[in-house]
Amino acid sequence: TFGSHSKAYNNDITIDSYATNAYGFMCFKIDGFSIHHNRIFGTGEHPVGIGVIAGATNGEVFENYVEVQNTRRGEEYGDTGAACFRTTWGADNLVVRNNTFILRADDNYHGTGVRSWGRALWIGLPGARQRAVFHDNLIVALNSDGKAKAAAVAVVCDNESPGLVIRNNRIISNWANVLLGDAYGFSSGFPRFIENEFVKQDNHASYRTIRSDYPYGVSTAFFMDNHFEKGASQESLDLQFEGDGRKEIIVAWSKSIEVRDKKARPLPDAHVLVRDRSGKTVFEGTSDTKGMVRLELVRYQLANSGNGAKKGGRQKETKTPYMVTVSKGGFKAEVRVDYNEQSGIQVIDI
Repeated sequence: TFGSHSKAYNNDITIDSYATNAYGFMCFKIDGFSIHHNRIFGTGEHPVGIGVIAGATNGEVFENYVEVQNTRRGEEYGDTGAACFRTTWGADNLVVRNNTFILRADDNYHGTGVRSWGRALWIGLPGARQRAVFHDNLIVALNSDGKAKAAAVAVVCDNESPGLVIRNNRIISNWANVLLGDAYGFSSGFPRFIENEFVKQDNHASYRTIRSDYPYGVSTAFFMDNHFEKGASQESLDLQFEGDGRKEIIVAWSKSIEVRDKKARPLPDAHVLVRDRSGKTVFEGTSDTKGMVRLELVRYQLANSGNGAKKGGRQKETKTPYMVTVSKGGFKAEVRVDYNEQSGIQVIDI
């Protein structure tokens, strides 16, 4: 544990814990810190590579290598799992980038009866205005047997903030790339997963790209412009829709509109109105100095409540296609926009 405005770098740390909550580094109620270029290896009862918790603010964690696995049962909590990185209880203004996080799991570790499991990222922001960005990391969570819980990105700490952003990471698992809620806490606030690469490892029947591990807790998230490899899929999910907790994900894509005049020149300050398939206005504004408008358009919402969904069921509400209306100086054009994975900038001439 270290104080405000501290730096920790170029260390080799080995954890072999005989107690709950053994950390390589712990940031607790401090303001301004950086942890970088360290190598951390953790085993034992409850190893956690890096912890940023309880009011730690304005910090950066980058270029670290962390590999952990719990290998021992504790007297107080039993099999407590492991984590490469933990942020809970109100960390704010945090950037976690360019790290390698590897978690390993085994339902019966080396025949000892120890349930070895964990979460590579164990994260959540309980304040709606708190912010944390995880970008350009390699995040791996693998079990050895197709059974043990091995969550790569686990939002399970009573998250309430859409300011929890997971962007442009490579996320690999053979159990779950994304876990939205478990017995430790819920995932509310629609944390944002943007432009990540989700990769399925192995071919275990237990695998889901996105899942919940607590049917009574809230599971929400926003997914946009992600890529899926080796059998990972936006549709490979188990959010426990049969549970009483709210389960809802939003799947979207980004779209740029370029407004031009009849001579193909960018047209700034054009009025832009966007409506979904029901006619609801989802955006109204003007083009910028280059004639551009950048949009986030929802493809569909999937939920277990509202929209006519029955208890134990799920309801998919499709928002496409969209109608985009642009106008300026008495000229007007309307264009239908639908989801196309290969589509680039939509040009509208008026």
